[in-house]
Amino acid sequence: MITPRISLRSLLIGINLVVLLLPLAGIQLMRLYESSLVRQTESALIAQSAFVSAFYRATLREQRGSKPASSAAVSNSASGGWSPMSPVLDLATSTILAPFPDGVPGEVADGEARRVGLRLTSVLKDAQLVTLAGIRVVDDNGVIVASTGDDTGQSIAAGEEV
Repeated sequence: MITPRISLRSLLIGINLVVLLLPLAGIQLMRLYESSLVRQTESALIAQSAFVSAFYRATLREQRGSKPASSAAVSNSASGGWSPMSPVLDLATSTILAPFPDGVPGEVADGEARRVGLRLTSVLKDAQLVTLAGIRVVDDNGVIVASTGDDTGQSIAAGEEV
């Protein structure tokens, strides 16, 4: 019985093709990994913003002397009160937004929102030590009422996200 032999030329071509394809496969795997990291980061930021938003609303309600929303009001909504936000960013398809505009002097935030913002600022700065995220809380008019930076009182209403 004769065993088939591979020619030296075929062997070298095969090895060169493998050497060529390995980096290309690595690049594709890195793109998948990078997209996964972006989605995980977005998910963490959504969770952080939900907590900051809930704290702001609760403190604002407390400041105004109103009661929190009752469980009956929540259960009357079509989805049972749940409104989850899923990460949507994908490096392959999402467009990259322009840098966020700097704040500009604008309208003055109402007194209640400013008082709540002052109370919230220390919480945000404490959280920033762990999360390393810069956080801004704006009122209904887009005026920053609490921030981890020094831009409180400026308006960012021109930003697309606001």
